[in-house]
Amino acid sequence: MSSKDPLFEQFGKVIPKGQVIFNENDDGEKMFLIRKGKVRISKTFLSGDEELAGGKKLERELVILEHGDFFGEMSLLNKEPRAATAEALEESEVLEIDRSIFENMVKTNGNFALKIISKLCERVNNTDKIIAEILIHQKQRQIIAKLIDLESEYKNQIPVDSLNSVITLENKLTKEDIQNILYKLDKYSIIELNDPIINIVDIENLSRVKAFLEA
Repeated sequence: MSSKDPLFEQFGKVIPKGQVIFNENDDGEKMFLIRKGKVRISKTFLSGDEELAGGKKLERELVILEHGDFFGEMSLLNKEPRAATAEALEESEVLEIDRSIFENMVKTNGNFALKIISKLCERVNNTDKIIAEILIHQKQRQIIAKLIDLESEYKNQIPVDSLNSVITLENKLTKEDIQNILYKLDKYSIIELNDPIINIVDIENLSRVKAFLEA
């Protein structure tokens, strides 16, 4: 242990590399301040939820935290289960701060309170971007999968309107989504878009794109 001081002796903990500090949905009674090491924060998104379609479990890294960063404060603020999973990427030294100490620091230390607010805003923004990325990938996957299914049915003379069948209330796809993705595929010469007909030029590459989006 490299941090031998009264503060660390009272509140410190050494986390071995690879150890999960807490899991998503765990009860949260403490927050953590990193003195040394790296901690990965990740969250699971379920594509069967209202916002996503396909029933697929998607784990995404939200952020990697280092010396001076803190995490786990959300459960202390809203008294709800952990919203993400925290894992030590290397042996790490952290200070554990329980609810009573946290609340006292927020009340008595204006700079600490402002830092908490700033970090919360940053993390919410980052999570929103990840959710948007997942939604885009889900839409691309569904449209590309439908194109592959329609290839043999229409002998590679696929009517653009035939893709409208993938639009449902649940997946929130729109005709504009379809057009945007078709334009991208046409740009990279994977399909040839001669509205109202689609010709698949490179079925192997189209299948590779689908596999990538499903990974």
